[in-house]
Amino acid sequence: MRCLILLAACGGAAAPPLGNRAAPTPSAVRASTTGVDGFSWGMRIDEARAILPKASELATGLMQVGDDGTLTHYAFDASGLRSIETRWVDLFPDMGACGLVWKEERTRRDAKLGPSQADNLAAYWTLPTAKVELACNPHGQRARLSLRYTP
Repeated sequence: MRCLILLAACGGAAAPPLGNRAAPTPSAVRASTTGVDGFSWGMRIDEARAILPKASELATGLMQVGDDGTLTHYAFDASGLRSIETRWVDLFPDMGACGLVWKEERTRRDAKLGPSQADNLAAYWTLPTAKVELACNPHGQRARLSLRYTP
């Protein structure tokens, strides 16, 4: 004997998405291979645009301004999404100051991606379908924090 259960719901509108990101489309959620929810290597730019409706289009992809003082570049080529790189807009006065935020971000990524390997102020994750690097790098007399996802 087979049973079929149907559920229906009525009510107010769904809550708006958080931040500048729209809710991922079902196909994007199904194919998240980058380590970033909703994004898959090789996805087309129009699929990413559906997730990031406020992103600016560049010659190389999409640029999203974050509510947290970051810029994220979603780079595309003929084969689709090829990298995701986030940079903190504000420079840090020195590597030590950058390292404080790096430590917080590393802890967040370790919780999501699993334990990282670290060398100085760079942390690395090797996932089944992505490589991730979080690093503080010298920028003149100051420092910049960046996060990069690649296949």
